Amino acid sequence: MAYVPIANSEIDPDSPITTSLMTKMRDNPEAIAAGLTGAPRIVQGALSSGVQAQLVTNGNSHNHDGGDGAQIPSGGLADNAVITSKILNANVTPAKLAADVGAWIELSAQNVTNVTWCQFTSLLVAGYDVFKILFFDINFGTGANSFAIQLGVGGAYQTAGNYYYGGAQNGVTYSGTGQTYMSLNSTVIQGTEPNRAQGEVMIYSPRSGDGNRMVTWHFSHNNAATAYSLVGAGGYHSTSVFDSLRIGNPLVANMTGKFRLYGLKT
Repeated sequence: MAYVPIANSEIDPDSPITTSLMTKMRDNPEAIAAGLTGAPRIVQGALSSGVQAQLVTNGNSHNHDGGDGAQIPSGGLADNAVITSKILNANVTPAKLAADVGAWIELSAQNVTNVTWCQFTSLLVAGYDVFKILFFDINFGTGANSFAIQLGVGGAYQTAGNYYYGGAQNGVTYSGTGQTYMSLNSTVIQGTEPNRAQGEVMIYSPRSGDGNRMVTWHFSHNNAATAYSLVGAGGYHSTSVFDSLRIGNPLVANMTGKFRLYGLKT
């Protein structure tokens, strides 16, 4: 079907009614409604008000409140704030998640050499629910060494005997209560070369002030030809809002390695 104009000569008083004329009279209205090539366009004024409200020029700004159908701008479904949507005639206001919700965000990166502690002072910042310390290439100097954690407020780290913990090293369990730090290992880590430790520590809601701060860990280390696998958990009895943590060797300043602190918003 196509739109075919009707010539004046086909409708003057002396012109016969032909099959061609009747075909045009039958098909042209449908061609106009379909907007076929060459057919006259229907102007907005000829439409009812309800139909006119649905018409919009492509690309015009709009609010998609059900009264128009304009083009959604690129980015409208990505970083622009979602305010109101209309779904099945019900207004909803979905909360827009921040870009960093559900993702680990690096808060600090430290490389240390021959220290007692790697300190993340005032870095357990508000707005994050869980923190993770990833450590690797941790080397202890010659001697009997430990690996431990202390929590703190600002630069004041808690050294009172309120730490408790439990874990397993190569399947052998260990635990402690009333300790001045949370020990990540059971037996001391000997500094026989080569030795390395790598793994991670998780800190849950340290700023909650609910009386118990929970920490979990899993890591491995080796001393010469002996390898160790460690898992454990611990806590600290206090209602303080902790914003600091340090991890290291409380026995001697001989720890070298790399530490990364991450935060997670939930």
